[in-house]
Amino acid sequence: MKYLKKALVWPLYLIVISLIVLSVMGIYQRVVKREQLPVIFGFSRAMVISGSMEPIFSAGDMLIFRECENYSIGDIVIFKLNGSLITHRIIGSENGLFITKGDANNIPDSEKLPPENICGKLTAVLPVTGFIVRNLRTPIGIMLMVIAGILLVEWPYITKKKKGGSAVEKA
Repeated sequence: MKYLKKALVWPLYLIVISLIVLSVMGIYQRVVKREQLPVIFGFSRAMVISGSMEPIFSAGDMLIFRECENYSIGDIVIFKLNGSLITHRIIGSENGLFITKGDANNIPDSEKLPPENICGKLTAVLPVTGFIVRNLRTPIGIMLMVIAGILLVEWPYITKKKKGGSAVEKA
C-alpha cells in the first residue's frame, strides 16, 4: 500500500510542477514580452467571453489553438482585429483575404482578414475551464491554490502523524 501511495503521489507532483512551469512561461510572455496570446510549444489558449460561436463553444470555455502554415474555409481560427482577439470560422476568401463569421451571428464580420492576423487554428475546447481559470486568478483563488499546494506536499506527513507514526522514519 505504501508503494501504491508513492506511485500515485509522484504523478500528481509532476503534473503540478508542469502546470507551474507552463504558467510561469505564459506569465513571462504576457508581462515581459508583452504578447497578447502567449504561445508555448506551438500552442496557445484563450477564454471565450461571448456567445458568437455557440453551440460549438460557449462563454466560459477555454480554447486551445495551434499555429498553422495554411488556413482554409471551415477552420475555426483566433485572430487579431483592432487590438482584440476574436475566434470565428473562416467562411470564404476574397483577393487573398479571409471572410469570417461567428456561427451564432447572422452576417459575416465587416472586415476582411489578412492571413498574417491569424494566430492559430482551434484544436480543442475545454468546457467551463475558462471560468475556473479566471476565478483562480482572483486573490481568493490564489489563496486556495497555495493551500492546495501545501496540502499536496504535506499530506503524507499529516496522514502518518494521525496514524500514530512519526513523520521521520526510524533507522
